Amino acid sequence: MSLTKDECCQCIAECMVESLPDKWKTAWMEAEVSEKEISAEYFYTSGFLNKQSKFKTDNVFAPMNAMKAIQEIMASEGQNWSKAKFFIKKDGTFEFTPIA
Repeated sequence: MSLTKDECCQCIAECMVESLPDKWKTAWMEAEVSEKEISAEYFYTSGFLNKQSKFKTDNVFAPMNAMKAIQEIMASEGQNWSKAKFFIKKDGTFEFTPIA
């Protein structure tokens, strides 16, 4: 069974939220996806001054596999990209944005 883009985004969001500290406000994943490699960095903001910090997800593979699946789904729709950002807010809303 293939996952939808929304289901892949939900997977990424869940993996990120599980790994974030309690006081996070906004978090994002910056990913680069090629045929042979997937890389990702994770960031969040916290505190009154929205201090930016890096973090690592406990589950390393699920978010990157989900990002690769999103790329494949979008490529089948004629939307090609190699870099993307995935944002999530504390209220659970999220946004996926292809960059290049």
